Amino acid sequence: MTNQLAKEAMEGYLSSEFERCPYLFSSNTYYAWAIGRWLQRTGRSFPNDVRPSRSYKFHCNDMLLQMRDKHGTTTIERIN
Repeated sequence: MTNQLAKEAMEGYLSSEFERCPYLFSSNTYYAWAIGRWLQRTGRSFPNDVRPSRSYKFHCNDMLLQMRDKHGTTTIERIN
């Protein structure tokens, strides 16, 4: 079941700087979109093989990412 959320992540990657996420906050599609934005903002390559892991972690482009929500803001931390 690879590339499960690649479409949503690509939408985030291709979105403009001021565009808001169209998905429900804290859903897997919301996090995939946020991962796409994060990849674009940090100068990484386009999203590939995006899928949820345990808890608030996601696999993307051979990385394991930890999602954190605080006061309506999502931050992403690369774990591995």
